[in-house]
Amino acid sequence: MSFVRAIPSTAESAKQLIADAMAYLSQVQAEGKAGNVSEFDFRLALDEAVQNAYLHGNARDPGKRIHVSIKSYKKKVQITVCDEGNGFHADALPDPKEMENRFKPHGRGVCLLKNLFRVNWSDGGRCVRVEL
Repeated sequence: MSFVRAIPSTAESAKQLIADAMAYLSQVQAEGKAGNVSEFDFRLALDEAVQNAYLHGNARDPGKRIHVSIKSYKKKVQITVCDEGNGFHADALPDPKEMENRFKPHGRGVCLLKNLFRVNWSDGGRCVRVEL
């Protein structure tokens, strides 16, 4: 069983998507899948990916959509989030650990994803796949 959604780029839609995805995780874990996936890690990865698509990829444009696909396996989960923005290069982002970036209000999400999970970007940076 998979979880597939396409939502408008609004804060309300993103919030509902997160709630629906958390319910999906509970359901697949009750069925004996996603055995090594913690709710905390799942929520963190999904929230970061969706927020990046909403805020940066689609620039909060409600006319653009965020596409989310979640596949569950015996021990793991794979989350794919795509936006309709211009894309980016994850390696070109400023390092949030550098002194001049440490207290900026944004810039840590991609670093978190890269350091905590198996992540890769495709479609010119418009899609991210996170494996937990």
